Amino acid sequence: MLTFNGGVCVSAKPLFLCKQRRRSLSGRKRRSVNVVATRTSRLTSKAKRAPSIRSPNLRDPANNSVAINGTSAREFDGDVVGGDVARASVKTTCSTLIQRRSWNEATQYFVQYGGEGGEADATLGRELLKGLCNEGLFQLAWKTFNALPDRQSLPYSMYQKLISLALKAESYSTALKLFRGMRGAGYQPNKVTYCTLISGLLKSRRRGSPHVQIAYDLWKELEGSSEQLDAAALRVGCNACSASGKLEEAWGFPVAMRRLGFRPDTRLYNILMKGHCQRGNTESGLKVLKAMKGAGLQPDRVTYNTLIYGFVMNGDLSRAQACLGSARREGFTPDVRTYTSLMNGLVKEDNLREAMAVFEEMKAAGWTPNLVTFGTLIDGHVRENDMKGARALLEAISSHNLRPNRIVYNTLLRGYCSTSIVNGLPEVVNLLKEMTSNGLSPRVDTYNTILSSALRSRDPKSVRQIFEHMLSSGVTPDAVTFTILLKIYHKEGNLEGCERIFRKMVESPDSGVDIVALNALVACHALMGRMEDAEKLLDEANDFASDNGLPVPVEAFGSVIAGYANVNDMENAIKAFRRFYQLGGQPDVRMFEVLLKLCVRKGDRGVARKVIRAMEFSGMDIAKYSVWLEKSRGSLHRSSENQKDQNRDLERFKFWVGLPNEYYNADWP
Repeated sequence: MLTFNGGVCVSAKPLFLCKQRRRSLSGRKRRSVNVVATRTSRLTSKAKRAPSIRSPNLRDPANNSVAINGTSAREFDGDVVGGDVARASVKTTCSTLIQRRSWNEATQYFVQYGGEGGEADATLGRELLKGLCNEGLFQLAWKTFNALPDRQSLPYSMYQKLISLALKAESYSTALKLFRGMRGAGYQPNKVTYCTLISGLLKSRRRGSPHVQIAYDLWKELEGSSEQLDAAALRVGCNACSASGKLEEAWGFPVAMRRLGFRPDTRLYNILMKGHCQRGNTESGLKVLKAMKGAGLQPDRVTYNTLIYGFVMNGDLSRAQACLGSARREGFTPDVRTYTSLMNGLVKEDNLREAMAVFEEMKAAGWTPNLVTFGTLIDGHVRENDMKGARALLEAISSHNLRPNRIVYNTLLRGYCSTSIVNGLPEVVNLLKEMTSNGLSPRVDTYNTILSSALRSRDPKSVRQIFEHMLSSGVTPDAVTFTILLKIYHKEGNLEGCERIFRKMVESPDSGVDIVALNALVACHALMGRMEDAEKLLDEANDFASDNGLPVPVEAFGSVIAGYANVNDMENAIKAFRRFYQLGGQPDVRMFEVLLKLCVRKGDRGVARKVIRAMEFSGMDIAKYSVWLEKSRGSLHRSSENQKDQNRDLERFKFWVGLPNEYYNADWP
């Protein structure tokens, strides 16, 4: 079982169990002085000598409680000490901790003792919160914020600072809570706050995250407000439109800037270009480049790096290299990001050797590799199952004065999981320990890496166990997590489980339904023969893709076609295929092969020829399929009672001509 340690549990003991060493008093004094006054006097005299404390550790080792100069926090318990004295003790202790910048102890003390019975001092809390914000300690600041008795009295600037810290910590839901809290306190957010929040939410890169859409909605709020928008705010708006797939709206920003008296700059066009390239539309990215030059602007390094990265992500490495050559002729000098993008493309083509050659070329050009560079090469070694080489690169990161991040560790985890998920994950456990010791607690992406490996290993029991552990560790699932669970239930044919997980996904504030999840839900209904529901979900998936600037969902249409093929419904399978084509979809090989198998079973040679012509129209090599069609002429007229033999003949021939086949599959029907 994987175990991750949480915080420190501090238990409260009655005063008489505390083994504090007490100074002896004379008998006369002991009889005449009240115990409470004695302790208060001792606290006051010791607090005056606070600068003489040598150790920064203010925790009393004898009873694991926070202590100031040997005075235990438990001695300030309101049950033992009078209420006024207790309040004074809380304030004095917490103030001393703040002065000594002992932020963990100060926060723990304020949260544990300061808020009991409404005795928290608001001024002290604000002082602590201000210090935590200045130190950038978001988690402690958030705990203190929640312990404050009157949060609405905080100044506007404090809310602004907390929102910025939450975004930096990638705690997007918390940033939105603070934004709502700011409004609840009677403040009207200004354009700086809006733009800070929008820009931060747009950095949420998790698949299916609702935060990009929320950022766009916030932009529309700001646009419709009375705030005077400047050029910086308009660039933020363009970014919100581009990231959320509203690309036509984004194209209107250069005109809007001119109308408001601002000159569109290269940064604006780079944002517009990034929006197109992120959606795989590099042709539109080139149109942005042309428009930029037409406006009298010179492309910069960001411009060319964005285009090159877009070609790489689109799987077009040759055009990426051609773009680099063209940029060089215009005086562009590639930097570490340019080289890393090329390495990324080579790694994705399983060409690690060439990627390492580009790495050496980059170093020879005087560029120092960054964390993304090392992460890309580690990914290349993981893809080749060379964990020794991946480990060597991990060690090289430290030699370049860099610290591995979660992405690097998650890539290594993926490699170890692919080889040891069924054997108790020994390497995975060791790597998780190393990761935690470096101050990187596992987050949702870490768990998703392990869950994906369990899914590939067809181990649904492990998936559920890991998911339960993830929840018990306080990690919130995202769209990727829910989709993995959807796929597990899909493979099991558990429609009820699929629908339950999908509902949880819809209800989750940290997740959002995306095209992958919709594809999985369509596939589950189609597999179970619920074709009417599958068609309705297919409409939703297609609408979602259209609204978000995505291609027609080939996976969803393929699942519906396969569902009809499973029940030998040729008419509806062809109908779905034609609809897919009419919408501008690009079929894959799997979709064509499902239809060809159906043609063989139904004995319809004419439709089979049309399918092959459609394959040719889609740019696929049809030579093997045409030969197959001629060779299978005899099998097209066999009776439906011999469908199993027909399919076996088809798979035997596909094996003979070198097509993907299931002839040697043990589970073949």
